[in-house]
Amino acid sequence: GGAPMGGAPMGGGPMNLAALQARVAEATSKVEAVEAAVQEVVGTSKALTATSDADVLQSTSDELQNQQKALMEVQKSLTQDITEARKAGISATSSVTDLSKLSPRLRSLQMGLTLEVTKLRGFLTRASAGAANVKQQAATSAANKVAEERDSK
Repeated sequence: GGAPMGGAPMGGGPMNLAALQARVAEATSKVEAVEAAVQEVVGTSKALTATSDADVLQSTSDELQNQQKALMEVQKSLTQDITEARKAGISATSSVTDLSKLSPRLRSLQMGLTLEVTKLRGFLTRASAGAANVKQQAATSAANKVAEERDSK
């Protein structure tokens, strides 16, 4: 079974080199775009501390998780690109290599995101525990005040 007439691969056939190079360029720009977005939100996150505003912590945490989803999409797309490029055989070796070089960049971004998500989750847990504590203390002191007034009569 050869390639269909017309030279352009149909369906699952191997891609030509021009199509592969276009795919490498597209994959590279996707990785660069997600890299820039991730670095921006990780930069924001790194500046936050346990005493940062809870709303800021929450919105940054949400954005980190959105970037994790975007990163997974790019990773999935890259894996498909590598699989397709491999089908093109020996002539596509440089494209496979170029695509494969993008994977470690995504993995390192993923690790950075995971670290920040975990850190913010800890801050948020402490913040909500702190808020619950404050409410509990307020309730306790109100109850004590009522008891004191009752006892003083």
